Amino acid sequence: MAARQKNVRNSTQHNQPTSPQSLKLATAGVKTGGDFAGLMSALMSDVIEGSISPGVANAAVNAGGKLLKAVELTIKFGQAQKNGDRVLRLVAEWRPRAPVGRNKRTDDN
Repeated sequence: MAARQKNVRNSTQHNQPTSPQSLKLATAGVKTGGDFAGLMSALMSDVIEGSISPGVANAAVNAGGKLLKAVELTIKFGQAQKNGDRVLRLVAEWRPRAPVGRNKRTDDN
């Protein structure tokens, strides 16, 4: 087992660092489930290859989980548009408040 570990280390030390495949896919954008699966697959390969750190991969996977949650909420609670897409409003439309009458408690002092 120790010899096997030594061979793995020696082979990775001679490899030149390559640009992470997941970076190229992420830069292109994740728009479909296939894009997401490809990105996650490339991310795993990059970690195994050593071109990105496990901490960076962990952050990307956590962000990916939040992206999937946003898609789930859009499907579940989003409003259908005329073109068939669903849109999830995250905040209500802002409207200025109407002026309020005089407050007797503060005016009497």
